[in-house]
Amino acid sequence: MLSNEQLNNLTIFKSPKLLEKDNEYEDMKNITKRSDGRWMGRKTINGKRVAVYGRTQKECYRKWKALKETKKDAPIYPTNFEKFSMYWFETFKKREIAASSHNFYLSTIKNYLSRINKNIDQITTNDLQELLNDMPPARTKEKAYMTIKQIFRKAKELNIIKSNVSEYITKGKIEKEDVPAFSLEEQARILSNIKNNDISAIILTYLLTGCRPAEIKSLRKSKLKPNSIYINGTKTKNAKRWVKISNKLYELLSKRSEVIFDISQDSIYRQIKDFFAEVGIEGGTVYRLRHTFATNLYYLQVPDKERAVYMGHYSSVLTNDIYTDFDPNIKKQDILNLYRDLYPDF
Repeated sequence: MLSNEQLNNLTIFKSPKLLEKDNEYEDMKNITKRSDGRWMGRKTINGKRVAVYGRTQKECYRKWKALKETKKDAPIYPTNFEKFSMYWFETFKKREIAASSHNFYLSTIKNYLSRINKNIDQITTNDLQELLNDMPPARTKEKAYMTIKQIFRKAKELNIIKSNVSEYITKGKIEKEDVPAFSLEEQARILSNIKNNDISAIILTYLLTGCRPAEIKSLRKSKLKPNSIYINGTKTKNAKRWVKISNKLYELLSKRSEVIFDISQDSIYRQIKDFFAEVGIEGGTVYRLRHTFATNLYYLQVPDKERAVYMGHYSSVLTNDIYTDFDPNIKKQDILNLYRDLYPDF
């Protein structure tokens, strides 16, 4: 007969089935019944409490067991709104946009989204709407609205948030920023300061083709003809287009390599800013060069449909209403006298 000490030290061997039942009994302690009749199981994964629910104890246990087997090395995402926004930009957005757009997204996150100092899963629709309401009704507000939408959509895809509260925000009224065409006097100053260098060639190309900022990088010598150039734009389906050019511009561009302007967008912006500072023109930007192109085509009496095509617009309404200035004192001959052989015969 065994003594009490021997009985206490005795190892009892159980079959795998019995051991599994013992483990299941221990696990069941994590499954509790709620006041609404549902069963709930909870577990901490990557430092965060996660719950599953079921109509029956068995259903809830099955879900909880699957949750228990979640890999420990599952990605851990930043939860603070600003930090998650930066993670989203670096991981998902940065590589799909032009380098020229990077600063915009970064400044939007740092200057605006950082004002909401909460974890992303604690942010409400009201938080986002108040942020947008406090922003000036300009292009920046519209971009911030689109950025917020993209961030919350990704957070929902990654199961960081249960519901996408950005679905219910509105951007409100957006006022288009005033981007006037250059005056005749300013255009004359630009042309008189054109030199035999890269930035002068870039400025002339913007001014004589109406390229959008990033479109100039799409220009290829193999798509250059004596009377036209192909712009491989991507903004809309109408952005891919042929634009009529002069023999003078053709001669200038045909001397360059296949990638006509193999230079970073940031460098282009920086050099254009320096150029306008040197010639004493305030607010000189690529957008104003494009705006001037559209306005000059109007003075040159180019038909509305053709002007819209050259600008990469779907309709001439946008070309006329947004991109065309009118000065009754400027005539067709004034533009011809200023540009001479830089413009083709439209």
